[in-house]
Amino acid sequence: MKILIQIGLLFLIVAQVKAQDSASINPDYIYLMPVNAPDSVSHRNKMDQNGRKTGRWEYYSKTGRLVLAVNYEANKRVGEYVRYQPMTGKPFEKGYYEDGVKVGMYTRYYTDGTPRVKGYYKDGLKHGVWEYYYKSTGSVRAKGNFERGRKNGVWSFYDYSEVLKRTIEYSDGKIIQSDDTIQFMNKSN
Repeated sequence: MKILIQIGLLFLIVAQVKAQDSASINPDYIYLMPVNAPDSVSHRNKMDQNGRKTGRWEYYSKTGRLVLAVNYEANKRVGEYVRYQPMTGKPFEKGYYEDGVKVGMYTRYYTDGTPRVKGYYKDGLKHGVWEYYYKSTGSVRAKGNFERGRKNGVWSFYDYSEVLKRTIEYSDGKIIQSDDTIQFMNKSN
């Protein structure tokens, strides 16, 4: 008798969970289990009736580890995305999309999770100040400006203690002067 009651209760619980799941599913979308996702993952990627990706999509490595989480609207990437290290699961890079194009703050990380580079995108191109960091100390290794995806202005390069060691001036991605050039010109005069 106890077994019948337990089976009956289990049946009611399963039926209630299924009813809750079906109530949250919108019939206007196609729901897909992410490829390589472990069985414990309840997330479902979804597509509209026209086959366009929509909402949060998750991508997994062959070993079942989350490697990318990104949002879509009408098949275009939008909002924040995070790419993860396949071995550690720590963030590898974070950034933003607007209408399928990279925009705003971007950060790439070393395998231990410390920042490797920080900068901004505008219209899918690097734009504004970008900083590169040493892994061992986290101190700034290089700093400079991008305009429309090309280096522009003075770029500064530092040692581990953030002591300035070299500068290079760029215009539209081309070197116009570096401290090496300055040293050479001073020696020849």
